[in-house]
Order: sequence, then C-alpha cells, then structure tokens
Amino acid sequence: MKFGSAMLATLAVAATAAQAATTDLVVHCDPPLAGPLRDIAVVFYAKSNVRLRIFPTAPNAIPAQLAREIQNDVIVTQPEVLARVGAAGQLTDFPPSARWRNRLVIGTRREGRPRPIEQAVCAAPDPGWGGGPDGPALLAAAGVRPGRLLGTFDTDEARTLLLAGEVEYALLHASELTPELAPSAAPGLTVELLAIAAVTRSTRRPNPEALLRFLATEQAAAVLRAAGLEPVT
Repeated sequence: MKFGSAMLATLAVAATAAQAATTDLVVHCDPPLAGPLRDIAVVFYAKSNVRLRIFPTAPNAIPAQLAREIQNDVIVTQPEVLARVGAAGQLTDFPPSARWRNRLVIGTRREGRPRPIEQAVCAAPDPGWGGGPDGPALLAAAGVRPGRLLGTFDTDEARTLLLAGEVEYALLHASELTPELAPSAAPGLTVELLAIAAVTRSTRRPNPEALLRFLATEQAAAVLRAAGLEPVT
C-alpha cells in the first residue's frame, strides 16, 4: 500500500509538472498586431505545446490593465506605451524583443479595377472617434486626395468596409492586408508604427520568456514578414 501511495504521489507530481509545461500564455497586443501574432501562435504551439491566447487591446488600455493587475503575461505594443509600462515598474527584467515595423498603406481589393482614388471613396480612421491613427491628416500629408473620405473608428473597420465592397480604398496597417487585398501605390505615405514585446510582472504562467526567445528566431521572423511586419535591424 505504501508503495502504491508513493507511486500515485509521484504520478501526481509528474502530471502537475507536465501540465505546467503545457500551459497557455495570455498576450495582449495592439489590434493591428493580432493577425501576425495568431500566425506566431500556430507555429509556437507546434514547437512548444503552449497555446497563446491573443487579446487585441487598445494601446492606452494596456497600462491601465496592468495597473489593475489584469493578467497579461506578454504585451506587444508600441515602444512609447512600453516605456510607460516600464516606468510604472510593471515589466520584468527579461529583455524586451527586437522591434518590428508595421507600415501604413492604402489597401484595395485585388479583384476588379478600382477607379483612381481621386474619383473613389476611401475609408480611414477619424480622430474624432479615438481609434486612431488620424487618417485625414496622414492622407493629406501624403498628398493623397480621395474623391470622398469616409471616417471610421479604426483601420479594422476601414478594412471591413473595403472587404464588403462599400469603399474602393482604405487606410490600413500592412499587417491587416488579407489575401483578398493589395497595397495601392502611394509614394508619399511613409508612416510606420513600431512594435515590441515584453514580459509583464502580472504574469502568472510558467516561462513566458519562452515566447520572447522564439520571437528572436529566424523561423518567427519569417512568419512575421509573411504577415506584413518587417524586423528593424
């Protein structure tokens, strides 16, 4: 009986260890980064058996969540947001990831031939809604003058209208281009956002650092490039 009890205890410990080794990680990210990170999640799970739970979150909400101790194992956001989080003492000492570049583009549907943008409707975020970026200002600075500008909350809503055929152009992040969409030539549009990943002090899962180590691999870089992000060297 003692031997049997010892064996059961050993098996219970082993099962607990195995469970800890195959847990999930909570990742909060800027909404335009959700697509690339879901692609990363597929490859990361195949390598580590660890699931990534991706939560698109407005950048200004990430520091607030951490201040309220809402679980965030890893955050992926803009450097300035990460700096705020770090200044509040909410990051671990593990080094943040390298940076990736996410360009802003004017997207259009691959099928058909849209009219020149000067004669067409373009959807872009309206700063009045607060979802950013400031579409009208960015297009004006780039010398792009749509026939009509349709304001949206954010670039995701602009993409939805484009995919539905309600507009012919939309201001998007490169990471939001789906196979049905292609970038339209706009030489004056040179705006880009940077993204960086870090481990937070609110983490409750074992070894969240494994995700950042994976993001530093060439395999992860290939996934991110295919999803529209460019490593910053």
